[in-house]
Amino acid sequence: MPDYAIEMAMLTGMRVGELAALKWNCVDDDYIHIDYSEHRLDYKDKPSELIVGEPKNRKHRKIPLTNDMHLLFGRIKSLSFTEKAEFVFSDKYGERHTAQEIGLAAIRRCREAGIEKGTIHRIRRTVSSILNQKLPQKVVAEMLGHTETVNEMYYNYSIAEISEKTNALSQLSDIINVNETKNGEN
Repeated sequence: MPDYAIEMAMLTGMRVGELAALKWNCVDDDYIHIDYSEHRLDYKDKPSELIVGEPKNRKHRKIPLTNDMHLLFGRIKSLSFTEKAEFVFSDKYGERHTAQEIGLAAIRRCREAGIEKGTIHRIRRTVSSILNQKLPQKVVAEMLGHTETVNEMYYNYSIAEISEKTNALSQLSDIINVNETKNGEN
């Protein structure tokens, strides 16, 4: 089941705590409603505990469902044990997988794929960077639940392929050569 959570992270850019706390009643035909997140409470006099509560920054938001997300939810629902589960990413006993379990699965899967520093957070940054090329940064920040400043500073990096960069530099060279030709003719 954590593999399905990793796939959902790749499709949405959701935080690992949001994936671990995603409830079936937060998924409708059009949206994933981010209403919950897993948090760890640390105490001085007793062991830490995991709770499901408000999302980070208390920002409730909606992520539009794509066909791929519908298909993923369908695959999850087809598992016989999900009928009794409150949480989307649950085990066969109906217990939800924690953010730590999902995060460790992502690290393991990335290593298997030859990616040494793969995490759900890095997936989130990549999703944001891709979306930033397609949508206004304000919209991306709203979808991912952070400010535009945070989006610009930490969630936006170049994902252009080397061929795209080469093409852009070639176009720049063409512009410079045209300008040099024009300047030489004057």
